[in-house]
Amino acid sequence: MSDEFNYTEFDSKFDEKTNLGRYEETEYSDKGDSRLLRCFQFKKIKDDDGTDAIAISGIEITDECEYFYGSFVELPDEIMNLPVIAIEPYASDATSSAVTISGVKIPKTISSIGEGAFADMGDMASVEIPKTVKSIGEYAFGYCLATGYSTEDIYEKCEDFVIFCSPGSAAEEYAKKNGFICKPLAE
Repeated sequence: MSDEFNYTEFDSKFDEKTNLGRYEETEYSDKGDSRLLRCFQFKKIKDDDGTDAIAISGIEITDECEYFYGSFVELPDEIMNLPVIAIEPYASDATSSAVTISGVKIPKTISSIGEGAFADMGDMASVEIPKTVKSIGEYAFGYCLATGYSTEDIYEKCEDFVIFCSPGSAAEEYAKKNGFICKPLAE
């Protein structure tokens, strides 16, 4: 994220029972990074050492986030001054035809990406995954809803999907296992 981004422009509310949260603007900003935060749902979780952290639990690029249609999106490495360490399973809104981004950059703070996290993200053609990511669930990237799908075969591989990754990383393993193009990631 941009160094000039100011998180104090936002207020975040957590539901006390579920720990789910969402950013709400307290004043208008036309910065791209600030507009992207409105497109996330997140929750407070505990890191392996017991400290507070954030998991992205929802990503929905809809009309409110139209600025990002067709864009390459860099996910935040922190929200509310807490590190973003995970993306939960099926975080993207796979039922929304409005979800069309060209690619996504995963920050180095993230260590796990859940199953189907970015499944059916429209025109998404690539992802940059740092070597800090240790686990990637099935269908996390590079899969689209299958034409005439059934409950058994809901996804099919997206054409020419590219994963930028480091040698020996979980991302390289995911690319090889799923038959995706793997290009070196400049870290």
